[in-house]
Formats: sequence, C-alpha cells, structure tokens
Amino acid sequence: MNSNLTFLNTFLDVSEETYEKLLSISTVKKLKTGTQISKTGEVPTKVYMLVSGMMWTT
Repeated sequence: MNSNLTFLNTFLDVSEETYEKLLSISTVKKLKTGTQISKTGEVPTKVYMLVSGMMWTT
C-alpha cells in the first residue's frame, strides 16, 4: 500500500479507489522555503497535503 494512503487511513477510511481518484485530480508541487500558501482570514479555495517537510503558521 502507498505510504500516503497508509497515512490517510490513520485518521480517515480511504479506499484505494478513492485515493486513486484523488491522485488523478491532484497536482504535486514542490514549494520553496518560506512560500505562503494562505493568509489569515482568507477563505481557502484549495486543499493541501504535505508529503514531506514542515509547515508552520505565523
């Protein structure tokens, strides 16, 4: 089983079929250190899944 799917299944029951559908509509991006993906008070229009690294809020 894919390690990302295994991780998702630690807090949500996600089938392999659903995971494959998510992958098919997803885009993998590598962000530079310090890249801001949202602002305080902003209504999000995207969903992010961290594959590796660290995120923080300020």
